Parts: sequence; structure tokens; C-alpha cells
Amino acid sequence: MCPTPDIKRQPDPPKGSVKIIIDEPQTVERIYSNHVELRLSPIDATLSFCDIDPSRAMRETNEGLEIKANLKCRIVLPFAVFVSLAQLLTSRVDEVQLPKEVKE
Repeated sequence: MCPTPDIKRQPDPPKGSVKIIIDEPQTVERIYSNHVELRLSPIDATLSFCDIDPSRAMRETNEGLEIKANLKCRIVLPFAVFVSLAQLLTSRVDEVQLPKEVKE
């Protein structure tokens, strides 16, 4: 029989909005990517960010052209966080693409 963990009661979350402040260490670098692949499961989403250099080895296949992509970063998000990210990206893109007259 597995022992029952000692679960401590978490304090109630504060009422109102919560602002998250990102602590950005100087050692974190930006990573360039011009291609992203998405894999979804019922519990998470995996985003694979790649850099495709067309001058790299290409080969013809029965389905078309195949180009090697250099994987730069892979991020796994819980599904609920991924859904929030997708909504945020959609709203931000809509803000940028709407004509100025419609925004006002």
C-alpha cells in the first residue's frame, strides 16, 4: 500500500487580478525560428521550433520536396495553457490586422 502524502492546505488565492512579473536573467537568449510544428495530445501540446535553411540538403520524394530543419527549441505546455496561448495569439493578431478605423 502506498503511503498517503502529507497534503498541506494551500492559501486561498488573492481576490482580484494577479499580475505576473517575469524575472529575466541576462543569460536567457532569444532563439530565431522560421518554422514551428505542433503536436497535440489530450493532456498537452508540444511546440517544436526550427530554423529552415533552404540551402541545406534537399531531396525529392514521391510526395514532393523534403528539407531538413534544424530543431532550436521544444516547449511542452499543459493543454489548458496552450488553449490560453492560442486565444492570446489570435486576439493579438486580430489587433494588428484590423484597420485603424475599426479599432477606435
